Amino acid sequence: MFKFLKAGTPSSQAKKIDNHSKAEFINAPVQLLSGFLEDSRSSIRNIYYYALYASFIKIAKGTTKERYREACQWLNFQELDREENLQRGKVLYDRFKQAPMTGIERNLYSEYNKPEKSDFEKACFLAYHAMKSIVGNKNFQKSDNKLLWARMDGQVKAIRDISELSEQVRFYTQEYQTLKIKRELQENWGLVYYAQQTRGFYVSFAVLLPVQSVGVMGDERTYENVIALRAVTSTDGMTADWAHLPYEFLAKVSNEIINKVKGVNRVVYDISSKPPSTIEWEYSVYRVSRGVIFQF
Repeated sequence: MFKFLKAGTPSSQAKKIDNHSKAEFINAPVQLLSGFLEDSRSSIRNIYYYALYASFIKIAKGTTKERYREACQWLNFQELDREENLQRGKVLYDRFKQAPMTGIERNLYSEYNKPEKSDFEKACFLAYHAMKSIVGNKNFQKSDNKLLWARMDGQVKAIRDISELSEQVRFYTQEYQTLKIKRELQENWGLVYYAQQTRGFYVSFAVLLPVQSVGVMGDERTYENVIALRAVTSTDGMTADWAHLPYEFLAKVSNEIINKVKGVNRVVYDISSKPPSTIEWEYSVYRVSRGVIFQF
């Protein structure tokens, strides 16, 4: 499935807007991706309208002009056409209040608003958003291609037949094209995909063990924490097999954690199946935030 993808509003934005900093991410309803492959500029413009209004209404103090200026500064937008932008943003905000959210780094929207981006690059950009909207803020999520394709087309529910998709998205439902997109996202976007032999697939999590391990740093011994990685494949969650990930990938993940996470000097991989083990570990074991361990 999809790993280390979070689509919710960052906690720093949820509380207040700090006008001394800039937004790192822009989040918007997945429905705004509709028509992206045909007219990416229009889709991104709607995402901007939505994000601007969503930021504007979070600012409690000041006149409309001051709040608008602060929202523009937060999003690094130009202060133009205040009334029109807020009106357009309000329409979108009211229409998609309960929509699945997705998002990406703010600067990438500008990159993919450029005409030199190829159709395949745009499809990968779209697929990343679709996957992120599926995972949301969950620890793991089961899915399939029909939901992925639907979200790429700006639809909320999984399709029953590819005829329900737009012509542009339908092209990428070909097996070769779908695998090509997933391969690109695995190599360059931080996607981890499991269980190709099953109808669905699960993602992994990491746990910080309540033990310390001896290690070596320079000429001295260290006593630091151990992180265990758990990744399983399953169709229903009732039974599960540990994911047979490539050694090269596990080595890369281990190096990333040890080099970037302070206080960790050992990484282990759980190769227990269910039964006899469960997918989850003891509830009391602290689950490390994936956003802290991995920064893709």
